[in-house]
Amino acid sequence: MTAHEWTYLGSSLLLGSVPFGYILCFLVTRRDIRDEGSGNIGATNVLRTLGPAGGAATLVLDVLKGALPVWYGLHHFNNPYLVLAAASAAILGHMYSPFLKFRGGKGIATFLGAFAVFHPLAAGLFLAGFFTVLLTTRLVSAASLTGVGLVFFTHLFTRVPQISMIVFLLGMLIALRHRRNIIAITQGEERRFQLGKFPHD
Repeated sequence: MTAHEWTYLGSSLLLGSVPFGYILCFLVTRRDIRDEGSGNIGATNVLRTLGPAGGAATLVLDVLKGALPVWYGLHHFNNPYLVLAAASAAILGHMYSPFLKFRGGKGIATFLGAFAVFHPLAAGLFLAGFFTVLLTTRLVSAASLTGVGLVFFTHLFTRVPQISMIVFLLGMLIALRHRRNIIAITQGEERRFQLGKFPHD
């Protein structure tokens, strides 16, 4: 690999590691978002803690963490595997941020951002599945995992097997990060999303 490619992968990991939800919560409240709500640094917990503006800002920033490395890679490298490696680095950085002692989020927004650029059709199906399940069950975790599954199946039928395997491994890692949510769903204890109930309304 060239120095440019190594720098690209390292920069993707570093960008993914920036804990925007943690930073926004601390700037606004001087509190640690990991001590609030579900303890997650992602947009859903920031939404519950800071309200719609904080949640939306976190969502956009976390999506960009996945989208920007993929956009750069597609414009500078003729290697889809390298681009997916950078996307994976960004997602892993978000999940296991060295800035938070290797704690982090669950990777959904960063995953979506990466595939919105890498494979827009898959991202569209992600959103369709996400909102269908969310509106039906009000379970953000179930909606998120459904979206990730649809991205995998889209690649399974439209991309080469190696790329499908990478997407599958990312999906398994995301599912592992949602293991507590999955257990809570099976036990009927998962917290349901309630639109309109925010701390600053």
